[in-house]
Amino acid sequence: MNDNMKRALSLFTIIIISTSVFPFLFLQTSPTLVSVTTGTGTSTGTGILRETWNKTFTAYRNYNDTSYAVQQTSDGGYILAGVVQYSDKSSDALLVKTSSSGEQTWAKTFGGVSHDQAYAVQQTTDGGYILAGITFSFGNGLSDAWLVKTDSNGKELWNRTFGHSDQDWAYAVQQTTDGGYILAGVTYPFGAGTSDAWLVKTDSNGNELWNMTFGGASYDEARAVQLTPDGGYVFAGYTQSYGAGNADAWLVKTDSNGKELWNMTFGGAGNDEALAVQLTPDGGYILAGVTYPFGAGTSDAWLVKTDSKGKELWNMTFGGVSYDEALAVQPTPDGGYLFTGRTGSYGAGNADAWLLKTDSGGEELWNMTFGGVSYDDSRAIQRTADGGYILAGSTFSFSSDSSSDFWLIKLGITNISFDTGSGYGTYPSISGIHKGVIIPRQDMHISKLYTYPCTGTGGHTESIALYEDDDSEPIATGIWKGYHSHSDWHNITLYDAATGTPGIRLLKEHQYRYVISTGSYPQIIHKREHKTLDGSTIKCIEFKDVNGKVYHDWIPAIRFYS
Repeated sequence: MNDNMKRALSLFTIIIISTSVFPFLFLQTSPTLVSVTTGTGTSTGTGILRETWNKTFTAYRNYNDTSYAVQQTSDGGYILAGVVQYSDKSSDALLVKTSSSGEQTWAKTFGGVSHDQAYAVQQTTDGGYILAGITFSFGNGLSDAWLVKTDSNGKELWNRTFGHSDQDWAYAVQQTTDGGYILAGVTYPFGAGTSDAWLVKTDSNGNELWNMTFGGASYDEARAVQLTPDGGYVFAGYTQSYGAGNADAWLVKTDSNGKELWNMTFGGAGNDEALAVQLTPDGGYILAGVTYPFGAGTSDAWLVKTDSKGKELWNMTFGGVSYDEALAVQPTPDGGYLFTGRTGSYGAGNADAWLLKTDSGGEELWNMTFGGVSYDDSRAIQRTADGGYILAGSTFSFSSDSSSDFWLIKLGITNISFDTGSGYGTYPSISGIHKGVIIPRQDMHISKLYTYPCTGTGGHTESIALYEDDDSEPIATGIWKGYHSHSDWHNITLYDAATGTPGIRLLKEHQYRYVISTGSYPQIIHKREHKTLDGSTIKCIEFKDVNGKVYHDWIPAIRFYS
């Protein structure tokens, strides 16, 4: 039995509530989120990815609610699945439906007299939902894999259990092209080893058609599954039976009947796990997970890119000195990747929800954190119809009480084109004249400059001039209008120096010099060079403060937009 299973069994043993409907959940909009690393941004599209809204949900006050999965629904809203934990011995699967703006539409629980939990949810072709997880209340063994089908209003139509006399879990589910379902998880000890990775195929009514186990003499587990274009399946997880280390990330490809076609392991001498897998446009796969201690910290988030046969093309680790994990991943339209998870190395609290963007080769472009002073995470991500993204996880920092709440964060594309981000410690700060260089990562049209002030101050830009290369005449200028009651003193308008009209176009990878004069206490990035949220670059040449002292590592915290 692995450590996760031991912890689970020590937590849950008996319980109370059967399927129920909440007329409402306690719903809150949490305080402004703290973004402390590189802030909120993306290099895709014409603007920057930024939080649109976030919501928290709890079934009952003073009980822990944890969301594991989210999907945008056909009506533009969202469906979340997870668990409400009543005590260390009882819990129910929790399903929450929201509108497109995150307002709760309905919520339902599913369970019996013990511990029950949903790890995955998907909207089905009939407009209803399918949940997969684990039940201690029903089935044949200590715990069984669990499949629950509902209508579009969350009313249960049927539920099925799968398993044997010991423990069986379902971590993932996908509806298949024949209207049935494929489940991925783990079974003890039905297969060859201590635990085996497990696939179960059902028809449209949840009746088992076949099940297949995968593994060797030790612990093996499937954590995620996807349908492949050839009609087969690919699952990702970890194996202690094969590979180089104590545990290795594992990718297994099967045909349409679950027969293994190939399997590949990834990792070093320690423990490595794949927790998510997605197909990539080139026919390969992207895995997301965690590696100990392959990277920089106690554990690092980890991406592995493979070709169509599972051969590794590259792998990259991300993190700091503490615990960092990638729990879900999505390919992005620009050919890169976006993963979400949790970080103990960065952010405001004990752990923060984490979002990190890479290019097509896995090089980090930016990362951002969400959270408060306590424990917060993000476990699921999906691209939304408007080109943004939805994240789901749990939060202690912004919950209605001392327990955790479901947490839903919507990110959208804004009209901001260039943003250094904020929250870098800000002090020391003083007014003066900044000279430096910006290099846009993409073509952009800008007409406004916003200056991030230090908290409680009137930090601002008094004037700006932009120059092309070494030209002596500016191509754009802007002047501050003062602290007038009807003026927006944070922002100034940029004017094309040639035409006098608002706005200027900056070209991709072109070098532009800036001269920015600041007043009061603007936020400062104390670096010689900084990568912005959109993947652009800003460099300090010189900063001369009002007292005449010169620095070479003071960059103004600003954003350009139109």
